Amino acid sequence: LMKGSIIDTERVCRPLANIVETAILNNSCCNVKGCLPDESFEAVVDVEMLMTEMLPVAMAESNLKSFRAGYQIINTSVAMFFSEAMVKDCQSMLNPLIEEHSKLRAKHCIENDLEMKTDGNLVPLVKVANAIGSKYPDLALLDAERDIVAMSNGRCWEAEEGQFDGVLIEFCRRKLLSDEFKRKCNRAVKAEVSLLKSVRHGLSVSSKTGGAIHRENVGASFESSFRNLCHLLQLYYKSIESLGLKAQGVEGGDCIKAKELEVDLLRGLGSCLAKRITEFCIFKSEDDTETGALHFNMSKKGDADYASASTVDYPVFELKCSQSGGDVLKHLRKSFPGSAGIMLSEMWGAIGSNEGLSGFIQFMTDSCLSLVGVPFSLLDKKTEKKLVAHRREGLLHRLEVSRNEEEVASCTVLLLIQQMKNISIYGTDLARSGLVLLKGDKKIPAAVTEDIHNLFDGDSTLLESVKKYAAAKNSKSLAGLLKG
Repeated sequence: LMKGSIIDTERVCRPLANIVETAILNNSCCNVKGCLPDESFEAVVDVEMLMTEMLPVAMAESNLKSFRAGYQIINTSVAMFFSEAMVKDCQSMLNPLIEEHSKLRAKHCIENDLEMKTDGNLVPLVKVANAIGSKYPDLALLDAERDIVAMSNGRCWEAEEGQFDGVLIEFCRRKLLSDEFKRKCNRAVKAEVSLLKSVRHGLSVSSKTGGAIHRENVGASFESSFRNLCHLLQLYYKSIESLGLKAQGVEGGDCIKAKELEVDLLRGLGSCLAKRITEFCIFKSEDDTETGALHFNMSKKGDADYASASTVDYPVFELKCSQSGGDVLKHLRKSFPGSAGIMLSEMWGAIGSNEGLSGFIQFMTDSCLSLVGVPFSLLDKKTEKKLVAHRREGLLHRLEVSRNEEEVASCTVLLLIQQMKNISIYGTDLARSGLVLLKGDKKIPAAVTEDIHNLFDGDSTLLESVKKYAAAKNSKSLAGLLKG
């Protein structure tokens, strides 16, 4: 029809331009086909030509860029226009849905002892469609007579050839189902499974009396978290020396003091490791009367899952005792048989003395096999490479679901220092200090460090842009993000 035809721009295109411009202004969408003057535009090719070639002529020049940045769905049933702002808003709605689904999916895998596969990791299409329909009721009304649950088959993101399940479902499939979305879903489920295993396998002082965890499961779970903590302790200890050296000569680098960082690591991650070992020894002990007097006090808060590679802030634990006049080291020596009590006492004594990490690590290397039946797990190059990669993946997941300015800024600094400087550090406070290393690197754009600094100060408008910086693998790709 359009070929060789003269289109009355005022009669045909002006009304369409008005509703499209209204959709752009309201960050919404509109059904252009409902405003066509007659049935002459039933052919899809005619509507496509009208939208791409004729409609822009009738629009205000100020709206042309926004129009071209929008998205269209055109078929025999509809000719929908979605504003760029609406598309981005819908994409941003995916993160909380991913987080919610990943928890349910991980719980299902753990409770049914299922091997984690990618099948089922995607957020069900019906959940995404319902969430968007609630936010944009006008879009949902276009499919009011359709059964969203039935047409999405609960989970079916892939449509059969020629199938059209309505505007809302079609929009979800075309604009929200991406490789990035799939990656986020898989990563989130993997992280939640890891977290649940850690929590499920974690021990408290009273866990033995509860009788809910079998001894063999406790041993296997302890060994897993124990090994993680051993590796992380060595990774960060190795990085502290490198960090101190790189901070020398950098403006503001004098705030990074290696000795103080060693003490902080010993009191934080070191006490987490000591707590896990002590809990395991208490679990194995047959003397409830003596060990029941022991309890842990958290003198500094941190992440709940402190055995995870993606932990940012480590809590600081202190072992307390309600007997022996409060002398916990003395009580340890008399509460556990043989050399176990002596070694536990020396372990907690080393943490309290703040003597240094090298001595603590050497003591753990010499004592753990006798104390818990598992040797202190040494960090070799192959294991370190896997740990660093796993840590990056975990931190990226934290970024994706976080809306907290300080957490996003901290994780971004930790990731950039790991990628750009080959140094693994932890902690919100150290991330603030470590920012000076990035500022002192001429290869890293000043705009990047400035945005991170401002995000630390609470500028929430920078959340999404700073998250993008964190995914950069080198300074070249970081600079490319700014150009993009």
